[in-house]
Amino acid sequence: MKKIWSSAKVFTAFCLSLALVYSPIPFLFMLPASANVEQQLTKQIAAIAASFKGKGRLGVGVVDIDSGEAYFFNGSDNFRMQSVAKMLVAIAILRQVDAGKLKLSQDVAVTPKEIDQIGMAALPENLPRGTKSLKLSYLIERSMLKSNNGTSDVLTRLLGGPAAVDKVFKALGFMAIRVDRYERQVSEFDDANSGAALLDSATPEDICSLLQMLHQGLLLKPASANYLLELMRRCQTGDNRLRAGLSAGWTIAEKTGTGRISKGISVSTNDVGIITSPKKHSYAVAVFVADAKLSRAQCEEKIAQVAKAICTLP
Repeated sequence: MKKIWSSAKVFTAFCLSLALVYSPIPFLFMLPASANVEQQLTKQIAAIAASFKGKGRLGVGVVDIDSGEAYFFNGSDNFRMQSVAKMLVAIAILRQVDAGKLKLSQDVAVTPKEIDQIGMAALPENLPRGTKSLKLSYLIERSMLKSNNGTSDVLTRLLGGPAAVDKVFKALGFMAIRVDRYERQVSEFDDANSGAALLDSATPEDICSLLQMLHQGLLLKPASANYLLELMRRCQTGDNRLRAGLSAGWTIAEKTGTGRISKGISVSTNDVGIITSPKKHSYAVAVFVADAKLSRAQCEEKIAQVAKAICTLP
């Protein structure tokens, strides 16, 4: 049995009839795994997992957005999100925009220390030292396109801190998603613990449910959802992951997450998003590679192999 969100049109209509007031706890349904999706993916994903030869942990979720049919491998296990959490921060910010509390065009005050952090990112932004404010849209776009830790942390601070972000998703019923720290704190060290106590973590099941709701318009108003998904389509950090495994004509809107390589172990290599076939059939996908005794390139290849398997679906 797999925990996924109902895709029934009546439920969508009900949510929309409430004018997308963003404090409900959505209904959860327990549905059997799809014979179609499961049969086509089980052997392929099991083979990918076996190829780790005990040198890492794989988590996979694939949900047919229209039917709700699903396949999960270690779907209820918690994995470190790393920068996948930036997608959650962006969603929380855009919900504030939809509620009229923020505007994409507004200026957000930034401190010199925050400007320094924005400039120290893997894909840095070279901002003038005296910069005192940045547009909200700029902060969202650099966070999603370039996975800039500094811009995401400014957004998190604007929301009231990590606990405030976490509260948004707990209120929506995502009990297996936890946001505990700023990105700068996550990058300072990697946790050795596991399970539900793992800081800044999520399960493939909950991430797929979140992506399904995003695609169906149950998290954001249409303009905000389209804005975020377009940024995810333009993601600049995922070329070697799910995107690399797609067949011709397939597309993806994605957010990656990457941990450090410490003592020969790739702590986290992740990619989540919505994959769409040439026939416009969409799947919510989450892939997490954890604690792998593999190079970053090898971890990314495992993720690409999952995308190749998904492309055998309709």
